[in-house]
Amino acid sequence: MVLIGATTVCSGTVKAQVLPISGPGRQALSLVVGAVTYEYNGTGLAELGSEGLPRYDYSGSVYGLTYTGFAVRAGLAAGVQPAEGERPGVRLIDVWLTSAGLQSLAHVHSGETHLRIPIVLAGTYRHVSVRGEPDPVTYGASSVGVGVGATLNGQAGSRLQWRLDVRPAAGMATSSQTDAVGIGYLAEAEAEVKLANVRGRFGLRAGYTFRYQVWNNRGSRRFAQIPDELYDYRGHAHAVSAGLTF
Repeated sequence: MVLIGATTVCSGTVKAQVLPISGPGRQALSLVVGAVTYEYNGTGLAELGSEGLPRYDYSGSVYGLTYTGFAVRAGLAAGVQPAEGERPGVRLIDVWLTSAGLQSLAHVHSGETHLRIPIVLAGTYRHVSVRGEPDPVTYGASSVGVGVGATLNGQAGSRLQWRLDVRPAAGMATSSQTDAVGIGYLAEAEAEVKLANVRGRFGLRAGYTFRYQVWNNRGSRRFAQIPDELYDYRGHAHAVSAGLTF
């Protein structure tokens, strides 16, 4: 078992506490089903008068896998938006890694209920491919950010555990189409329940996650004619997940 230190406030006293970050039931592998909306959020296309340039909008379902640990969450999901009329088909791939809890600013607890204020580290990558002729047009957007979140978790009986998380982060955003660094931010909320020790150390979990994210990508450091808002996008996602804890 791996341990990590934290600051605890209990009955007016601040003291150090050692928190387990691994052990039975603290890790999980789950299937994810979600709905993603990703849309253009700038004026650059209008400034250029370039209606022929591709837009990388996506609205549809995604399916994937997610790993959940005590302080780390990682996942991969993908989906396809079918072509409709003159609108080409779009393929989307999402990758994310979030750490919230390796270092907490505060920890307050009462009985089996705990409130933590963790430092949040978040990294995301989104790849969009528009099925054009003769070749598809691709676009990638990535972001790395830091923030301060909140985690409320508790236990009902000996086996049922629950957790509510809020994880905001802000930092740098980049895109595969430009050579400049912009600003990105996200806000993520998650609710999770676990049923421990269903069979030995294995249990069950289910969760719901909502994410809102903005990529304000700069245009170019070299080519002044490329507007800063040419590759600005925003999006949100709803996802449900279910899997095994171990």
